[in-house]
Amino acid sequence: MALETLTANIADNRIVSAASATWGDVRGATTGTAGTVTATTVGIGEGLAGTDFAIRRYFCYFTSTATGTVTGATFSFEIVSGSEVANTFHLVETTQSTPVVGDDFNNLSFTSFGSVSTAASGVKTITLNAAGIAYVNTNIGSIIKLGIIGNYDQTNVAPSVEGNYYPLFYSGDELTAQKPTLAITYTTVGGAFFFNLI
Repeated sequence: MALETLTANIADNRIVSAASATWGDVRGATTGTAGTVTATTVGIGEGLAGTDFAIRRYFCYFTSTATGTVTGATFSFEIVSGSEVANTFHLVETTQSTPVVGDDFNNLSFTSFGSVSTAASGVKTITLNAAGIAYVNTNIGSIIKLGIIGNYDQTNVAPSVEGNYYPLFYSGDELTAQKPTLAITYTTVGGAFFFNLI
């Protein structure tokens, strides 16, 4: 087995929807407002203020140079400021442009590659499920695009309690030790054949 640990490219960003009292309009929007490209923290998740909903989605990518078959992977990110209300955050496939622009808001899949539930600060790790491993395996050795979205967004259920469901976490513009990371475990090409010759 081999391990490739990657950090998120600095071209990552979050996109926030326009606020609306209609949940379907917010979740189904085709565009939003991208954050400052050089921001060191980004917000993810949903919010409900009065009768208005808003959604924040995070988009990033990693450049893999490994060659082999992926057997497992984890995605880690560090929350610096927790949310008012606990939420579950899902890792998903994205197809955003580079750098991220507002029109990338809906350039994602809602299939969960794994999740973590929290409202607190600290390092959070998502272990990729079979769907996530298959996606990373398809893209190993090239660009791997991923995103984080909140549970209400992923399941298409509007939050009913007013509050802030989105924490802030360190982006790809933060110090290397605090950037989002993707750790890929894989078997190297030819490794099994070499083993059989011994």
